[in-house]
Amino acid sequence: MAERTYKSRKSNTTYIVTGEPSRAFLQATGEMATSNKVIKQMEDIRRGAYDFATVDWMARQLSNTF
Repeated sequence: MAERTYKSRKSNTTYIVTGEPSRAFLQATGEMATSNKVIKQMEDIRRGAYDFATVDWMARQLSNTF
């Protein structure tokens, strides 16, 4: 199981990507963990079957945006 962590550039938030190459999950802790947009993104990842590389990219985008 792989894990990567990204710290937000704009808030006190940490995005954590965990999973296997074929399936991954995203968690957020900190200020933006309760943001509707971040929660929607995490729910979308849970419902869909995203691979690790895609979720990793999404986490990097969230850390640069929020």
